[in-house]
Amino acid sequence: MKVYNKLVRTKIPQIIQNEGKTVYSCTLDGVNYQKMLKTKLIEEAREFSKSKTKEEMINELADIREVLDTIYEVFDIQEIDVDLAKHNKAQEKGDFKSGTYLVCVEE
Repeated sequence: MKVYNKLVRTKIPQIIQNEGKTVYSCTLDGVNYQKMLKTKLIEEAREFSKSKTKEEMINELADIREVLDTIYEVFDIQEIDVDLAKHNKAQEKGDFKSGTYLVCVEE
């Protein structure tokens, strides 16, 4: 038996069952669901960091966007508020477009 203990897309258990395997799953809610959404976002970001081709990057970004869209809904976050915070941070601290890499700071 392979243990996953992770949040998956809604159709995954049925897809696995269709392969003739026995699946044990449950539906999360509340704090457990919120915690696993945060964990899933980290998992998907790690998968994106390992992607090598543009196609792999697109597929991993699609997964990240799916998780983010769910986070917006579950945590009652408005995308406009995130966009405003992004804009404010860019005004205050800049953005990541130039590739600035901080090596060290001497104290």
